[in-house]
Amino acid sequence: MDPSGIAAELADYLNRDPRVDGSIGPDTELVESGRIDSLAILDLVVFVEERYGVSLTADELTPKNLASVSALASLVASRG
Repeated sequence: MDPSGIAAELADYLNRDPRVDGSIGPDTELVESGRIDSLAILDLVVFVEERYGVSLTADELTPKNLASVSALASLVASRG
């Protein structure tokens, strides 16, 4: 799996979510900037698991891995 393609798809997904504050790009800070809330994070994780057929553990859902869509995409790509 290509991390940049995954990041583009995740950014597109988040940009269609009305709960997201502002436009999201591959390197936009997500959690620390307050752009997404905890419910949007949960929905994003469910989307990732269903779309890419991976199961993310609680240990993987760290601030570092959820810092941006690029960080999450890298995690997903490493699992594929």
